[in-house]
Amino acid sequence: MITREKLAQEFLDWRNNYLSPALFSEHRGLTEEEGKTLIELGRKAWEETHPDIGESLEDLERIRKEDEA
Repeated sequence: MITREKLAQEFLDWRNNYLSPALFSEHRGLTEEEGKTLIELGRKAWEETHPDIGESLEDLERIRKEDEA
């Protein structure tokens, strides 16, 4: 089973290291459609509020960085 954190990591990898879903998908052995789905699921995991904790992973990362400063 894939976790929200893993999905978010996949999205962030795509956002930071790839110019197209096609290359992202190719590097993972996926079809382009499968890659786009993975990117979209990851984006949602990264940006949307988790139903149990009331925060998105993006918000939690921002809070963690503020606490470290």
